[in-house]
Amino acid sequence: VADIPGMSMVAFGIKVGMTIFESRRTPRSGSDVLNRNFEFILQLLQQIEQKRDKPVLLALDDLHLASATTYALIEYIATRISTRLLVLGTWRADSVSDGKARVREALPRMVRGDRFVHLSPLSDAQMWQLLKRFCTRSIGYSLSEALIDFGRGLPGVLEEGVRLVETGEEALLDAECDADAARVTLDVLTARQLERLSADE
Repeated sequence: VADIPGMSMVAFGIKVGMTIFESRRTPRSGSDVLNRNFEFILQLLQQIEQKRDKPVLLALDDLHLASATTYALIEYIATRISTRLLVLGTWRADSVSDGKARVREALPRMVRGDRFVHLSPLSDAQMWQLLKRFCTRSIGYSLSEALIDFGRGLPGVLEEGVRLVETGEEALLDAECDADAARVTLDVLTARQLERLSADE
């Protein structure tokens, strides 16, 4: 076999290929594993955009609770993506300046001032206005107050609370409920959000 013309080059190519395969199959360090996973996610996002021929929105909630690995993944994707991608992240902070400082510290390579939008919880007066829009029937004042307290200035939570009332489950709105009851409420709301999603979503 060694006498066949060009066989030595074939053998050399096989050796190089096996070396690359082994290095990818058995990474030598934790950073190798992370980079492989990051690259996989990057390729997946690009394939989704190319297949659907529509921009991809990557929404990341509660980034103030995220780890350094999550921040590294965001920067990896944002600095290498070659397709249309919008990263939307939410971050809880005590003030606008505090939020900007913490995000810049976590994502120093990709943050600009004009990319921040500060969203404050709505006032009680604004929540009352929304409540009138969300309700399909008249409800009592005490129950309305319970809905406002339950919403805590967040329109989406208020809307879910109204749905609970409309299905006769207003007992789940108890603001003084214990941790177990709060988890039940969260499970109910999460399940209903999932049920409303289409198969494609």
